[in-house]
Amino acid sequence: MLNPAALQAVPGEPAQRGPVASEGPVSLVIGIAGHRHLNDADIPLLEACIRETLRDLGARFPSTPLALLSPLGEGADRLAARVALELGVRLIALLPWPVESYRDAGSTASSRAELEDLLARATASFSLVSDREETVADGAERDRLYARARVWIAQQTQLLLALWDGVPSDREGATGQTVRFRLEGVPEAFGVPRSPLDAVETGPVAHVLAPGRASAECPRPAPTVRFLYPSTHGAEQEARAAFEGMWRRIDRFNGEARRLARRSRPEVDGEPLKLPGERGVPAPEVMRRLIEAQVAADELAMRFQTRTRRTLKAVLLLALLAALVSSAPFSQWLPTRWSGALYVAFLGTAYGCYLWAKRAEYQKRFLDYRALAEGLRVQVFWQLAGLEGSVADHYLRKQRSELDWIRQVMRSLYTLSPRGNERTARQAVETVLEAWVEDQGRYYARAAPRDERMDRTIRRVGHVSFLIGLGLVLLKFCLAASGPLAAAVSLAPLLTAVLLIYADRMAFAQHAKQYARMAQLFANARKTLGRSLAAGDVAHAQNLLQDLGREALAENADWLLLHRDRPLKVPGLKLPV
Repeated sequence: MLNPAALQAVPGEPAQRGPVASEGPVSLVIGIAGHRHLNDADIPLLEACIRETLRDLGARFPSTPLALLSPLGEGADRLAARVALELGVRLIALLPWPVESYRDAGSTASSRAELEDLLARATASFSLVSDREETVADGAERDRLYARARVWIAQQTQLLLALWDGVPSDREGATGQTVRFRLEGVPEAFGVPRSPLDAVETGPVAHVLAPGRASAECPRPAPTVRFLYPSTHGAEQEARAAFEGMWRRIDRFNGEARRLARRSRPEVDGEPLKLPGERGVPAPEVMRRLIEAQVAADELAMRFQTRTRRTLKAVLLLALLAALVSSAPFSQWLPTRWSGALYVAFLGTAYGCYLWAKRAEYQKRFLDYRALAEGLRVQVFWQLAGLEGSVADHYLRKQRSELDWIRQVMRSLYTLSPRGNERTARQAVETVLEAWVEDQGRYYARAAPRDERMDRTIRRVGHVSFLIGLGLVLLKFCLAASGPLAAAVSLAPLLTAVLLIYADRMAFAQHAKQYARMAQLFANARKTLGRSLAAGDVAHAQNLLQDLGREALAENADWLLLHRDRPLKVPGLKLPV
């Protein structure tokens, strides 16, 4: 498994804001792969191709900042880095080995000076080899580590920018191999272990044709840009629509997160960063970007949850009123034209509310943002506890097509989030125990009986209403009554139906079972973590937190499936005979 030892900010001037800079919390991470030796005559055209590609992405996704992930090797890596900095794109240096020995790897003094300049202007840098490891040897070992960096780029970025002559290659670390890994998936021998039943991770490639070196007499094609898409997403047109759809959703989230921050949380600027949860435990500053994205997703989920519930209540109430005015007792009190007009008005308004909510995707956005918030919650606490690995490797495996954008968000934030904090491993686990395990355990312990009571109350009211209606029917026949009694006879079964539909759409009973199981799971985890910390076994505690996170991710995925099977719609209430 490929894990960066640390992603750290580096000193130097920050990248200047340019035409593609933005403020969204989630970046579109672009990896670079390409030839080490480029034709000098082609460099201006190659720069123009890269510049146009980045500008086009910035124009189409204006709320999403771009970040270039580059190993800063000679040739294509540095060429793309220079263009990115020119446009205000954040440069993240992915060093194949520790920075000190990497500085000495330059072939010439000018090459080393160029590397120093790019490192100074990069937003952050990290290495795939810990600084504590021995200095990397020359030759084959360095080639292997550089190839490892290329695999990391193919696996963790949203788009691969390849300055490549188009010639396939199986040589380890070659640009042709990197492109193939991106389009066909990284083999398990090179990447993150996965189940044979899981779909492979693939993605698009922006292929900038970079011809190999040739003599002046040999004609060669001019540099051009062409997007390549993995065959796993269907034909080229379908694949393009799928990936651009993901990026549009990320861009929408970024835009909504920015507006939310300006409207709702201007007063928190400068306040200490806090971990997700009720207790407001202080968080390491290096986790700010990840936590702010989690908070934004959580707040947006609550906002669209409120809109979804209000729409559901309005639709049910209007459908109930439409059914009542068309029932026999009520239609007898009103002129026919008024009864029909009210029926059309109530039902039409119900459909109008439904269509508005559907067009605005209230429920879809609520479910997506809730899934994102809960996935990022696990990522925050895994990272705080010193656990490596992206939540995207374990989350939403059953919903790979329509919810891939969520996994892309988590992969982007993981790739660009600095690692480490001032806490020791034991202190970090103790913080996670307090801020996550105990906090989530209390939440589930409260939520399970709450939803069980709500489901029981609604169903009891519905059953009582049905029994009252049945009694009123008998009374009506015995007394030959009409008027208010007849209206009550019509109202009772309709009210029962509305209440049962509401309880079913809200899934209170299913929530109560899920929450009770999770409450017990977190309670057991709290006890086991306490024993592990008391025994000084921090490694065992970290492993337990990783298992707990996977269980939480599985529960979140089940919750998502539960609600996706209960879409918002106008019910067809049957009128009483």
